[in-house]
Amino acid sequence: MGHMRGGKILRIDLGAGSIRKVPTASYQDLWIGGRGFNAKIIYDELHRGVAPLDPDNVMVFSTGPFTGTMVPGSGRTAVSTKSAATGRPNVTSVSGYWGPKLKYAGYDGIIIRGRSKRPVYIAIDNADIAIREAPHLWGLDVWQTAAALRKDLGDPEIEMMAIGPAGENRLPPPPP
Repeated sequence: MGHMRGGKILRIDLGAGSIRKVPTASYQDLWIGGRGFNAKIIYDELHRGVAPLDPDNVMVFSTGPFTGTMVPGSGRTAVSTKSAATGRPNVTSVSGYWGPKLKYAGYDGIIIRGRSKRPVYIAIDNADIAIREAPHLWGLDVWQTAAALRKDLGDPEIEMMAIGPAGENRLPPPPP
């Protein structure tokens, strides 16, 4: 993880079922990471007129250079997409172990686009990346999804993100 980078960004197209690894180097000289990477990717790849729930929308997860270190506040992961609530690009961040685990696996971020015909999940185990069928996870809340994945994969320490039934059913976000 030279220079505090994983070195690669995953580009995943759920519609095509494709996964590509691209070097982080094309982003890291001008954008520090996390929010900077996301802003650049959203600016370049989110085309005008794309609806928030359109398969051409992108969802970007990025870590910063200090993610996975002991630097205070460094465990955050920036998440960006075109918001269903506002219709504009947005950025938020999450904390926890997911970002550091992504970095330890060798990745600084993930760009997801497209729409799968069936429920799927993305499994990342270092260099082994797969889009896997997930009909058995559909309808579960995030806690149930975590328990099911940990059991299925035989690893009680996996980290994951899930949308839950609200996301599956495309429910609008609650009012602020």
